[in-house]
Amino acid sequence: MVTKMISLLGALALAAGLAVAPAPRGFAQENGEATGGETEAAKGEEAAGEAEEAAEDEADVRDLVGEAKVSLRDAIAAALKARPGAAVEAELEAEGAGTERKVFFEVKVLTKGKKSFDVRVNPATGKVISNEEDAEPDAQEEAAEFARVLEVARLSLAACVKKAEAIIKGTAVAAGLEMDGEDAVCTVGFVNERHVIEVALDVRAGNLVHVGLEDGGGEEEAGGDEEETDEKGEGKEAEEEKDHKEGKGGKEGKKGEGKEHGKGAKKTAGEGDEADDAAAAEEDAAPVEPKAPAAAGGPSVRPLADKVAFSPKVTHPYFPLSTVRYAVIQQGAEKMVRKVEEKTQKVGGVECLVLDEIEYDGKNLKEISRNFFAQDSDGNVYYFGEDVDMYTNGKVTSHGGAWKVGVNAKEPCLFMPADLKIGFQFKPENSPPDAEEFDEIERVDATLKVKAGSFEDVLVIRERDQATGPVKERKYYAKGVGLISENRTLNLVEYKKTEPAGENE
Repeated sequence: MVTKMISLLGALALAAGLAVAPAPRGFAQENGEATGGETEAAKGEEAAGEAEEAAEDEADVRDLVGEAKVSLRDAIAAALKARPGAAVEAELEAEGAGTERKVFFEVKVLTKGKKSFDVRVNPATGKVISNEEDAEPDAQEEAAEFARVLEVARLSLAACVKKAEAIIKGTAVAAGLEMDGEDAVCTVGFVNERHVIEVALDVRAGNLVHVGLEDGGGEEEAGGDEEETDEKGEGKEAEEEKDHKEGKGGKEGKKGEGKEHGKGAKKTAGEGDEADDAAAAEEDAAPVEPKAPAAAGGPSVRPLADKVAFSPKVTHPYFPLSTVRYAVIQQGAEKMVRKVEEKTQKVGGVECLVLDEIEYDGKNLKEISRNFFAQDSDGNVYYFGEDVDMYTNGKVTSHGGAWKVGVNAKEPCLFMPADLKIGFQFKPENSPPDAEEFDEIERVDATLKVKAGSFEDVLVIRERDQATGPVKERKYYAKGVGLISENRTLNLVEYKKTEPAGENE
């Protein structure tokens, strides 16, 4: 982590009343701070000085975001226009107090001649305020370090910020390139109404390295890529499934397990990557505070009352039912066939696409459900309910979990947000006691191999049946395909992209 980035995120965390993780080992020596040999008194004086400096930042750090009318990426673009080269650092900061207080973006630019310039940009207008060569004693050494990163980087600083913005819900306030051992990374700092978040990306390929959440409980990291599985589902997940059957681990699923996210499934969550398992276990064990289901300007939580315009054409990249109209997910004898009907159906006065899900246990029919979806003009997919028939020995025995707008629900529920931000929580079912569920976006960068193919940039959604309950299930969605796995046990084996023969609009 570059010095400025640590300083900025530390100040932001303090301003938000959050705990700040300690600096990495060796950071103190690199920045001339006292280490193990100093006295307790010296440490106390240093801590007091840092606290005083942090207090000065605390008073206005949140105001900085409100004063910025242009984005961090806009500031980088303005700086590069004034000083051609490569942007290597950028942050929103302030100096002075009272009438002397100045707020600005400072963008560090490395020229082709490997000279370092600090370009300041007005956050209200986007105009360049100053453009000066870095006169710090270590400027040449720092420039050489940045040059090392640029030699291997395939993504610019602005491109990294853009990728991070697609992952995190918040405002980007700082970004910097650095070498972490032999790895070249870009760290982007965000602030939102609840958290200070740090995102690190590999600048060679743009892959997510980690997400650090300063929330008073230390840093939560998104581990490595999802473990790929072969077509037979062998590897760690196969072992976990075996343990589950033998009673060595896992939780028993409730009736209706193996169903689509947002439909009351209660199957055990099984992750293949050990780092993900540890993070998931820590999260699953701790209660979570439910977040607002939609931020200002986000998806409506009462779309019918708000007179939101809907269409039965569902084209969400991760839930493209209008084009992927047939799919089969399966593990052993357990199979679900998913088919989109040619005709739409009105539910709650809205024309909806109808998705049939037919579940089998071997040759025995277990369940048939008809699920109703519609998409708003912003690309959010809403769930209008489902008709459910549960079967035993070929006969309908119950309709457990059925709900429908206009019958036992007043409003449809957000099922798949258009804006996929890590940590965003929503309720795809809200018709208690018949159906209720709490979902959260966990990842947008997973990789997963199933029989139907290998997929990158996989969306992972974790599900709870209570706002503060443990995670019951994880669903995996691929761009242009849709659902590819439930708990990494029931996996996609076949899908077809077809054009609808006819669709009522």
